Parts: sequence; structure tokens; C-alpha cells
Amino acid sequence: MTFPKAPRAYSINEALSVIGCGRTHLYQELNAGRLKARKLGSRTVILEQDLYDYLDSLPHFQIDPRLAQ
Repeated sequence: MTFPKAPRAYSINEALSVIGCGRTHLYQELNAGRLKARKLGSRTVILEQDLYDYLDSLPHFQIDPRLAQ
């Protein structure tokens, strides 16, 4: 059995599903230049590598030592 390959470029809706954020936040990240997108005709797409680079650039979660037990 073969599995379908992951897409090389994601539509905005697909990227929202991968990242798990809202549309407004995604567009804020695009407008700030932290996430790259490209135009494919009239469609906006985010390349797989750009999406993963963005996710890798996010800060790590820091545990508040006062709350850790």
C-alpha cells in the first residue's frame, strides 16, 4: 500500500489546519514577514519548507518554575 505524499505547497486553509491558528493570526504573521507566502495565479500558497521554517522559529515553551512541582 502506498500513502499519498504531503503537499509541497499549502493553501491558506491547509496552512491553518497544519499550524492550528486562526486566519487573522496567520495573516498577521504574513504581513510581519515572519511567514512567507507566494502567489500562484490568484491563489496564495505557502511552501512546505517555509511553513516548517516558521514553526521552527517559534519560541520554545518556558515552564514557570514557580508552578513546576
